[in-house]
Amino acid sequence: MGTRYQQLRIVECCEIARLWTAGCSVPKIAAVLDRASSAISRELKRNASANGGYQPAYAQQRAPARYWRGARLERDAVLR
Repeated sequence: MGTRYQQLRIVECCEIARLWTAGCSVPKIAAVLDRASSAISRELKRNASANGGYQPAYAQQRAPARYWRGARLERDAVLR
């Protein structure tokens, strides 16, 4: 039986931001949070701003949009 993916909580996202700003590496952050390095790396890649910063609130705001499963016609006015 495989492990089930659990989304990062806001507390974990804040810790990622703090450690990343402090200059910690992805494997170090993963060890502190007891998460896979790939999960931390993916989170930073998905939600980094243009200047390379990571904002937890922005990441949490964008998350639901990535998991929405409705039809494209419902969400895209141009296609409708």
